[in-house]
Amino acid sequence: MNKELSSKFQLNFLIKLSVPAVLSQMAQMGMGFIDTIMAGRHSKDTLAVVSVGSNLFIPVIIFVLGVFLSINPLTSGYSARGETHNLAKIFKSALFLALMISIPIFFIVRNLEPIIHLLGLNSSMSKSADDYLEAISYGVLPLFLFLAIRFFNEGLFSTRAIMFITLSALPFNILFNYLFLFKMDMGPAGLGYATSIAYAYLFLAMLFFTLKYKGYQQFQKQISNVKIDFEEIKKIIRLGIPIGIGLTLEVTMFAITGLFIALFGIATIAGHQIAMNISSMTFMMPMGISIATTARVGYYYGKGDYKTATKIGYMGTGLSLIIMCISALCMWTIPEILVGFYTDDPNTMKIAVSLLFYAAIFQLFDGIQVTVLGALRGFHDTKVPMYLNLIAYWILGFPMGYLLSKRFQASGFWMGFILALTTAAILMSLRYRWMSRHFKKRDDSNC
Repeated sequence: MNKELSSKFQLNFLIKLSVPAVLSQMAQMGMGFIDTIMAGRHSKDTLAVVSVGSNLFIPVIIFVLGVFLSINPLTSGYSARGETHNLAKIFKSALFLALMISIPIFFIVRNLEPIIHLLGLNSSMSKSADDYLEAISYGVLPLFLFLAIRFFNEGLFSTRAIMFITLSALPFNILFNYLFLFKMDMGPAGLGYATSIAYAYLFLAMLFFTLKYKGYQQFQKQISNVKIDFEEIKKIIRLGIPIGIGLTLEVTMFAITGLFIALFGIATIAGHQIAMNISSMTFMMPMGISIATTARVGYYYGKGDYKTATKIGYMGTGLSLIIMCISALCMWTIPEILVGFYTDDPNTMKIAVSLLFYAAIFQLFDGIQVTVLGALRGFHDTKVPMYLNLIAYWILGFPMGYLLSKRFQASGFWMGFILALTTAAILMSLRYRWMSRHFKKRDDSNC
Protein backbone atom coordinates (compact mmCIF):
# COMPACT_ATOMS: atom_id res chain seq x y z
CA MET A 1 0.00 0.00 0.00
CA ASN A 2 1.26 3.50 -0.85
CA LYS A 3 2.39 5.10 2.43
CA GLU A 4 0.93 8.46 1.41
CA LEU A 5 -2.53 6.95 1.06
CA SER A 6 -2.56 5.22 4.47
CA SER A 7 -4.88 6.59 7.15
CA LYS A 8 -2.02 6.79 9.66
CA PHE A 9 0.09 8.94 7.35
CA GLN A 10 -2.80 11.24 6.53
CA LEU A 11 -3.77 11.67 10.17
CA ASN A 12 -0.18 12.41 11.22
CA PHE A 13 0.26 14.90 8.37
CA LEU A 14 -3.04 16.59 9.22
CA ILE A 15 -2.03 16.91 12.88
CA LYS A 16 1.39 18.24 11.81
CA LEU A 17 -0.35 20.95 9.78
CA SER A 18 -3.13 21.58 12.29
CA VAL A 19 -1.02 22.26 15.39
CA PRO A 20 0.78 25.33 13.96
CA ALA A 21 -2.43 26.41 12.20
CA VAL A 22 -4.25 26.33 15.55
CA LEU A 23 -1.45 28.28 17.23
CA SER A 24 -1.54 30.81 14.38
CA GLN A 25 -5.26 31.29 14.86
CA MET A 26 -4.78 31.59 18.60
CA ALA A 27 -2.03 34.16 18.11
CA GLN A 28 -4.09 36.23 15.69
CA MET A 29 -7.09 36.01 17.99
CA GLY A 30 -4.67 36.74 20.82
CA MET A 31 -4.47 40.35 19.71
CA GLY A 32 -8.18 40.72 20.39
CA PHE A 33 -7.73 38.79 23.64
CA ILE A 34 -4.94 41.17 24.71
CA ASP A 35 -6.98 44.21 23.68
CA THR A 36 -9.94 42.98 25.73
CA ILE A 37 -7.85 42.24 28.85
CA MET A 38 -5.97 45.56 28.71
CA ALA A 39 -9.18 47.48 27.99
CA GLY A 40 -10.87 45.78 30.95
CA ARG A 41 -7.94 46.64 33.22
CA HIS A 42 -8.16 50.27 32.05
CA SER A 43 -11.89 50.70 32.78
CA LYS A 44 -15.34 49.22 32.17
CA ASP A 45 -16.10 52.08 29.78
CA THR A 46 -13.01 51.34 27.69
CA LEU A 47 -13.95 47.65 27.52
CA ALA A 48 -17.50 48.54 26.47
CA VAL A 49 -16.25 50.93 23.75
CA VAL A 50 -13.84 48.33 22.35
CA SER A 51 -16.70 45.80 22.37
CA VAL A 52 -18.96 48.12 20.38
CA GLY A 53 -16.16 49.12 17.99
CA SER A 54 -15.15 45.51 17.37
CA ASN A 55 -18.75 44.50 16.70
CA LEU A 56 -18.88 47.16 13.98
CA PHE A 57 -15.40 46.59 12.52
CA ILE A 58 -15.46 42.81 12.26
CA PRO A 59 -18.62 42.46 10.09
CA VAL A 60 -17.20 45.03 7.65
CA ILE A 61 -13.97 43.11 7.07
CA ILE A 62 -15.20 39.55 7.55
CA PHE A 63 -16.71 39.30 4.06
CA VAL A 64 -13.32 40.11 2.51
CA LEU A 65 -11.62 37.57 4.76
CA GLY A 66 -14.09 34.98 3.49
CA VAL A 67 -13.35 35.84 -0.13
CA PHE A 68 -9.63 35.42 0.50
CA LEU A 69 -10.22 31.98 2.08
CA SER A 70 -10.70 30.69 -1.48
CA ILE A 71 -6.98 31.30 -2.12
CA ASN A 72 -6.14 28.29 0.09
CA PRO A 73 -7.85 25.52 -1.96
CA LEU A 74 -6.95 27.15 -5.28
CA THR A 75 -3.28 27.30 -4.28
CA SER A 76 -3.22 23.74 -2.95
CA GLY A 77 -4.74 22.52 -6.23
CA TYR A 78 -2.03 24.25 -8.29
CA SER A 79 0.61 22.82 -5.96
CA ALA A 80 -0.78 19.29 -6.31
CA ARG A 81 -0.44 19.55 -10.10
CA GLY A 82 3.00 21.23 -9.98
CA GLU A 83 1.74 24.39 -11.72
CA THR A 84 4.31 26.91 -10.40
CA HIS A 85 3.41 29.42 -13.13
CA ASN A 86 -0.18 29.53 -11.84
CA LEU A 87 1.07 29.81 -8.26
CA ALA A 88 2.94 32.98 -9.21
CA LYS A 89 -0.12 34.35 -11.00
CA ILE A 90 -2.49 33.77 -8.09
CA PHE A 91 0.03 35.29 -5.66
CA LYS A 92 0.33 38.54 -7.60
CA SER A 93 -3.36 38.68 -8.41
CA ALA A 94 -4.40 38.13 -4.80
CA LEU A 95 -2.22 41.03 -3.62
CA PHE A 96 -3.71 43.31 -6.27
CA LEU A 97 -7.22 42.29 -5.24
CA ALA A 98 -6.39 43.01 -1.58
CA LEU A 99 -5.18 46.48 -2.52
CA MET A 100 -8.30 47.30 -4.52
CA ILE A 101 -10.74 46.03 -1.90
CA SER A 102 -9.00 47.84 0.95
CA ILE A 103 -9.77 51.29 -0.49
CA PRO A 104 -13.58 51.28 -0.07
CA ILE A 105 -13.38 49.33 3.21
CA PHE A 106 -11.01 51.97 4.65
CA PHE A 107 -13.61 54.69 4.08
CA ILE A 108 -16.52 52.56 5.29
CA VAL A 109 -14.80 51.87 8.62
CA ARG A 110 -14.14 55.59 9.07
CA ASN A 111 -17.78 56.54 8.48
CA LEU A 112 -19.81 54.34 10.83
CA GLU A 113 -20.90 57.22 13.10
CA PRO A 114 -24.60 56.96 12.10
CA ILE A 115 -24.73 53.36 13.31
CA ILE A 116 -22.90 54.23 16.52
CA HIS A 117 -25.46 56.94 17.31
CA LEU A 118 -28.33 54.46 16.87
CA LEU A 119 -27.01 52.39 19.80
CA GLY A 120 -28.05 54.97 22.38
CA LEU A 121 -24.59 55.33 23.93
CA ASN A 122 -23.72 58.52 25.79
CA SER A 123 -21.82 61.17 23.83
CA SER A 124 -18.45 60.34 25.39
CA MET A 125 -18.68 56.63 24.57
CA SER A 126 -19.95 57.37 21.04
CA LYS A 127 -16.95 59.66 20.42
CA SER A 128 -14.53 57.05 21.80
CA ALA A 129 -16.02 54.30 19.59
CA ASP A 130 -15.68 56.54 16.53
CA ASP A 131 -12.06 57.34 17.47
CA TYR A 132 -11.32 53.62 17.85
CA LEU A 133 -12.70 52.83 14.39
CA GLU A 134 -10.78 55.68 12.74
CA ALA A 135 -7.56 54.43 14.35
CA ILE A 136 -8.03 50.80 13.33
CA SER A 137 -9.01 51.80 9.77
CA TYR A 138 -5.29 52.36 9.07
CA GLY A 139 -4.82 48.63 9.55
CA VAL A 140 -7.27 47.63 6.81
CA LEU A 141 -4.76 47.60 3.93
CA PRO A 142 -1.95 45.70 5.71
CA LEU A 143 -4.52 43.28 7.16
CA PHE A 144 -5.94 42.40 3.73
CA LEU A 145 -2.46 42.05 2.21
CA PHE A 146 -1.44 39.80 5.08
CA LEU A 147 -4.55 37.62 4.68
CA ALA A 148 -3.94 37.18 0.96
CA ILE A 149 -0.35 36.04 1.56
CA ARG A 150 -1.29 33.95 4.57
CA PHE A 151 -3.96 31.91 2.78
CA PHE A 152 -1.57 31.46 -0.16
CA ASN A 153 1.02 29.98 2.22
CA GLU A 154 -1.57 27.80 3.93
CA GLY A 155 -2.37 26.29 0.53
CA LEU A 156 1.32 25.33 0.34
CA PHE A 157 1.19 23.76 3.84
CA SER A 158 3.55 26.37 5.36
CA THR A 159 1.59 26.58 8.60
CA ARG A 160 4.70 26.57 10.83
CA ALA A 161 6.05 29.76 9.27
CA ILE A 162 2.67 31.46 9.70
CA MET A 163 2.64 30.33 13.32
CA PHE A 164 6.03 31.86 14.12
CA ILE A 165 5.15 35.13 12.39
CA THR A 166 1.77 35.55 14.08
CA LEU A 167 3.20 34.66 17.50
CA SER A 168 5.99 37.19 17.03
CA ALA A 169 3.38 39.94 16.46
CA LEU A 170 1.97 39.62 19.99
CA PRO A 171 4.83 41.44 21.77
CA PHE A 172 4.40 44.37 19.37
CA ASN A 173 0.70 44.51 20.14
CA ILE A 174 1.26 44.38 23.92
CA LEU A 175 3.99 47.05 23.79
CA PHE A 176 2.01 49.55 21.75
CA ASN A 177 -1.20 48.85 23.68
CA TYR A 178 0.63 49.67 26.89
CA LEU A 179 2.26 52.80 25.49
CA PHE A 180 -0.85 54.21 23.84
CA LEU A 181 -3.41 53.21 26.49
CA PHE A 182 -1.59 53.64 29.80
CA LYS A 183 1.40 55.89 29.12
CA MET A 184 0.01 58.27 26.49
CA ASP A 185 -3.61 57.94 27.72
CA MET A 186 -5.04 57.80 24.20
CA GLY A 187 -8.05 55.77 25.33
CA PRO A 188 -9.70 53.20 23.02
CA ALA A 189 -8.13 54.90 19.96
CA GLY A 190 -4.74 53.80 21.27
CA LEU A 191 -5.80 50.17 21.01
CA GLY A 192 -6.88 50.81 17.41
CA TYR A 193 -3.51 52.30 16.46
CA ALA A 194 -1.64 49.46 18.20
CA THR A 195 -3.64 46.87 16.25
CA SER A 196 -2.95 48.68 12.96
CA ILE A 197 0.79 48.59 13.69
CA ALA A 198 0.59 44.86 14.44
CA TYR A 199 -1.22 44.25 11.12
CA ALA A 200 1.53 46.13 9.26
CA TYR A 201 4.18 43.95 10.91
CA LEU A 202 2.29 40.76 10.00
CA PHE A 203 2.09 41.77 6.34
CA LEU A 204 5.76 42.71 6.02
CA ALA A 205 6.98 39.59 7.83
CA MET A 206 4.75 37.29 5.76
CA LEU A 207 5.83 38.96 2.50
CA PHE A 208 9.51 38.61 3.40
CA PHE A 209 9.10 34.91 4.16
CA THR A 210 7.22 34.19 0.94
CA LEU A 211 9.81 35.91 -1.26
CA LYS A 212 12.85 34.46 0.52
CA TYR A 213 11.91 30.94 1.64
CA LYS A 214 14.17 28.44 -0.18
CA GLY A 215 11.41 25.87 -0.49
CA TYR A 216 9.56 28.25 -2.83
CA GLN A 217 12.38 28.77 -5.33
CA GLN A 218 10.51 27.36 -8.31
CA PHE A 219 7.53 29.62 -7.61
CA GLN A 220 9.76 32.64 -6.85
CA LYS A 221 11.50 32.32 -10.22
CA GLN A 222 8.12 32.70 -11.93
CA ILE A 223 7.03 35.89 -10.12
CA SER A 224 8.90 38.30 -12.41
CA ASN A 225 7.60 36.44 -15.48
CA VAL A 226 3.89 36.81 -14.76
CA LYS A 227 1.49 39.72 -14.65
CA ILE A 228 -1.63 40.31 -12.66
CA ASP A 229 -4.15 37.87 -14.13
CA PHE A 230 -7.80 38.93 -14.04
CA GLU A 231 -8.87 35.35 -14.73
CA GLU A 232 -7.21 34.36 -11.45
CA ILE A 233 -8.96 37.24 -9.72
CA LYS A 234 -12.27 35.99 -11.15
CA LYS A 235 -11.54 32.50 -9.76
CA ILE A 236 -10.84 33.91 -6.30
CA ILE A 237 -14.00 36.01 -6.40
CA ARG A 238 -16.24 33.30 -7.90
CA LEU A 239 -15.21 30.73 -5.31
CA GLY A 240 -14.77 33.24 -2.50
CA ILE A 241 -17.95 35.32 -2.63
CA PRO A 242 -20.18 32.49 -1.33
CA ILE A 243 -17.58 31.85 1.41
CA GLY A 244 -17.59 35.55 2.26
CA ILE A 245 -21.38 35.73 2.36
CA GLY A 246 -21.65 32.55 4.43
CA LEU A 247 -19.03 33.75 6.90
CA THR A 248 -20.65 37.17 7.09
CA LEU A 249 -24.02 35.59 7.86
CA GLU A 250 -22.44 33.76 10.78
CA VAL A 251 -20.27 36.56 12.17
CA THR A 252 -22.84 39.32 11.79
CA MET A 253 -25.29 37.29 13.85
CA PHE A 254 -22.81 37.40 16.74
CA ALA A 255 -21.84 41.03 16.08
CA ILE A 256 -25.40 42.35 15.79
CA THR A 257 -26.29 40.42 18.92
CA GLY A 258 -23.48 42.31 20.65
CA LEU A 259 -25.03 45.59 19.52
CA PHE A 260 -28.46 44.58 20.88
CA ILE A 261 -26.84 43.56 24.15
CA ALA A 262 -25.41 47.09 24.39
CA LEU A 263 -28.95 48.15 25.35
CA PHE A 264 -28.77 46.10 28.57
CA GLY A 265 -26.11 48.24 30.28
CA ILE A 266 -22.34 48.46 30.61
CA ALA A 267 -21.94 45.45 32.96
CA THR A 268 -23.86 43.22 30.53
CA ILE A 269 -21.88 44.53 27.55
CA ALA A 270 -18.61 43.81 29.33
CA GLY A 271 -19.74 40.36 30.53
CA HIS A 272 -20.92 39.41 27.06
CA GLN A 273 -17.64 40.62 25.54
CA ILE A 274 -15.60 38.53 27.96
CA ALA A 275 -17.65 35.37 27.40
CA MET A 276 -17.56 35.94 23.64
CA ASN A 277 -13.80 36.46 23.72
CA ILE A 278 -13.23 33.22 25.63
CA SER A 279 -15.48 31.20 23.32
CA SER A 280 -13.85 32.85 20.30
CA MET A 281 -10.42 31.81 21.59
CA THR A 282 -11.52 28.18 21.90
CA PHE A 283 -13.11 28.41 18.44
CA MET A 284 -9.67 29.17 17.02
CA MET A 285 -8.65 25.56 17.66
CA PRO A 286 -11.18 23.90 15.32
CA MET A 287 -10.74 26.87 12.98
CA GLY A 288 -7.04 26.03 12.68
CA ILE A 289 -7.89 22.37 12.06
CA SER A 290 -10.43 23.51 9.47
CA ILE A 291 -7.79 25.53 7.60
CA ALA A 292 -5.42 22.57 7.53
CA THR A 293 -8.30 20.32 6.41
CA THR A 294 -9.15 22.71 3.56
CA ALA A 295 -5.55 22.62 2.30
CA ARG A 296 -5.27 18.83 2.43
CA VAL A 297 -8.71 18.17 0.93
CA GLY A 298 -8.01 20.79 -1.75
CA TYR A 299 -4.66 19.14 -2.54
CA TYR A 300 -6.15 15.70 -3.18
CA TYR A 301 -9.18 17.18 -4.89
CA GLY A 302 -6.72 18.90 -7.25
CA LYS A 303 -5.06 15.53 -7.90
CA GLY A 304 -8.43 13.88 -8.54
CA ASP A 305 -8.05 11.54 -5.54
CA TYR A 306 -11.54 12.01 -4.10
CA LYS A 307 -11.40 9.02 -1.75
CA THR A 308 -8.38 10.36 0.15
CA ALA A 309 -9.81 13.89 0.13
CA THR A 310 -13.07 12.67 1.65
CA LYS A 311 -11.28 10.65 4.33
CA ILE A 312 -9.25 13.68 5.41
CA GLY A 313 -12.45 15.65 5.97
CA TYR A 314 -13.72 13.06 8.44
CA MET A 315 -10.33 12.97 10.20
CA GLY A 316 -10.32 16.72 10.65
CA THR A 317 -13.83 16.67 12.13
CA GLY A 318 -12.79 13.98 14.60
CA LEU A 319 -9.81 16.06 15.76
CA SER A 320 -12.04 19.09 16.30
CA LEU A 321 -14.52 17.07 18.37
CA ILE A 322 -11.78 15.90 20.73
CA ILE A 323 -10.46 19.45 21.20
CA MET A 324 -13.89 20.98 21.80
CA CYS A 325 -14.81 18.34 24.39
CA ILE A 326 -11.85 19.59 26.42
CA SER A 327 -12.80 23.27 26.03
CA ALA A 328 -16.42 22.55 27.01
CA LEU A 329 -15.22 20.76 30.14
CA CYS A 330 -13.09 23.78 31.12
CA MET A 331 -16.01 26.18 30.68
CA TRP A 332 -18.22 24.00 32.86
CA THR A 333 -15.71 23.41 35.66
CA ILE A 334 -13.57 26.57 35.97
CA PRO A 335 -15.56 29.50 34.50
CA GLU A 336 -14.63 31.85 37.38
CA ILE A 337 -10.93 31.30 36.75
CA LEU A 338 -11.31 32.00 33.02
CA VAL A 339 -13.31 35.18 33.58
CA GLY A 340 -10.90 36.30 36.30
CA PHE A 341 -8.21 36.91 33.69
CA TYR A 342 -10.32 39.75 32.29
CA THR A 343 -11.93 41.53 35.23
CA ASP A 344 -12.47 41.58 38.98
CA ASP A 345 -15.72 43.55 38.82
CA PRO A 346 -18.31 41.28 40.56
CA ASN A 347 -21.30 42.21 38.37
CA THR A 348 -19.34 41.72 35.15
CA MET A 349 -17.91 38.42 36.41
CA LYS A 350 -21.37 37.10 37.32
CA ILE A 351 -22.78 37.83 33.87
CA ALA A 352 -19.75 36.43 32.02
CA VAL A 353 -19.76 33.19 34.07
CA SER A 354 -23.47 32.67 33.40
CA LEU A 355 -22.96 33.09 29.65
CA LEU A 356 -20.02 30.64 29.58
CA PHE A 357 -22.52 27.93 30.58
CA TYR A 358 -24.22 28.35 27.19
CA ALA A 359 -20.86 28.57 25.40
CA ALA A 360 -19.90 25.19 26.89
CA ILE A 361 -23.05 23.64 25.38
CA PHE A 362 -22.38 24.78 21.82
CA GLN A 363 -18.63 23.95 21.75
CA LEU A 364 -19.03 20.55 20.09
CA PHE A 365 -21.42 21.81 17.43
CA ASP A 366 -19.18 24.79 16.69
CA GLY A 367 -16.21 22.47 16.14
CA ILE A 368 -18.17 20.19 13.80
CA GLN A 369 -19.66 22.93 11.62
CA VAL A 370 -16.42 24.86 11.04
CA THR A 371 -14.33 21.77 10.23
CA VAL A 372 -16.87 20.22 7.88
CA LEU A 373 -17.23 23.63 6.23
CA GLY A 374 -13.45 23.69 5.73
CA ALA A 375 -13.56 20.28 4.05
CA LEU A 376 -16.36 21.44 1.75
CA ARG A 377 -14.21 24.44 0.73
CA GLY A 378 -11.47 22.00 -0.20
CA PHE A 379 -13.97 20.45 -2.63
CA HIS A 380 -14.73 23.98 -3.97
CA ASP A 381 -18.26 23.53 -2.62
CA THR A 382 -19.19 27.00 -1.37
CA LYS A 383 -22.64 27.96 -2.67
CA VAL A 384 -24.76 25.37 -0.87
CA PRO A 385 -22.99 25.95 2.49
CA MET A 386 -23.78 29.65 2.07
CA TYR A 387 -27.51 28.87 1.96
CA LEU A 388 -27.18 26.48 4.89
CA ASN A 389 -25.61 29.30 6.93
CA LEU A 390 -28.55 31.54 6.05
CA ILE A 391 -30.97 28.95 7.43
CA ALA A 392 -28.97 28.23 10.59
CA TYR A 393 -28.06 31.76 11.63
CA TRP A 394 -30.77 34.07 10.34
CA ILE A 395 -33.89 32.00 9.76
CA LEU A 396 -33.53 30.05 13.03
CA GLY A 397 -30.76 31.25 15.36
CA PHE A 398 -31.05 35.03 15.55
CA PRO A 399 -34.89 35.27 15.52
CA MET A 400 -35.12 32.70 18.31
CA GLY A 401 -32.39 34.47 20.29
CA TYR A 402 -34.16 37.81 19.90
CA LEU A 403 -37.47 36.38 21.12
CA LEU A 404 -35.82 34.69 24.11
CA SER A 405 -33.95 37.91 25.00
CA LYS A 406 -37.30 39.53 25.81
CA ARG A 407 -37.43 37.28 28.87
CA PHE A 408 -33.84 36.22 29.52
CA GLN A 409 -31.94 39.29 28.19
CA ALA A 410 -28.35 38.37 27.16
CA SER A 411 -28.86 34.68 28.03
CA GLY A 412 -31.71 34.53 25.49
CA PHE A 413 -29.37 35.50 22.67
CA TRP A 414 -26.88 32.84 23.77
CA MET A 415 -29.65 30.24 23.63
CA GLY A 416 -30.11 31.38 20.04
CA PHE A 417 -26.39 30.74 19.44
CA ILE A 418 -26.88 27.13 20.56
CA LEU A 419 -29.76 26.63 18.12
CA ALA A 420 -27.84 28.26 15.24
CA LEU A 421 -24.61 26.29 15.70
CA THR A 422 -26.41 22.99 16.27
CA THR A 423 -28.41 23.50 13.07
CA ALA A 424 -25.28 24.48 11.13
CA ALA A 425 -23.43 21.37 12.34
CA ILE A 426 -26.27 19.08 11.28
CA LEU A 427 -26.80 20.69 7.88
CA MET A 428 -23.08 20.86 7.01
CA SER A 429 -22.62 17.22 8.04
CA LEU A 430 -25.51 16.12 5.84
CA ARG A 431 -24.05 18.10 2.93
CA TYR A 432 -20.64 16.49 3.42
CA ARG A 433 -22.20 13.04 3.58
CA TRP A 434 -23.94 13.75 0.28
CA MET A 435 -20.68 14.97 -1.26
CA SER A 436 -18.86 11.85 -0.02
CA ARG A 437 -21.39 9.57 -1.69
CA HIS A 438 -21.24 11.68 -4.86
CA PHE A 439 -17.46 11.29 -5.12
CA LYS A 440 -17.61 7.59 -4.24
CA LYS A 441 -19.96 7.02 -7.17
CA ARG A 442 -17.58 8.95 -9.41
CA ASP A 443 -14.62 6.85 -8.24
CA ASP A 444 -16.61 3.61 -8.75
CA SER A 445 -17.57 4.68 -12.28
CA ASN A 446 -13.89 5.27 -13.11
CA CYS A 447 -12.85 1.81 -11.93
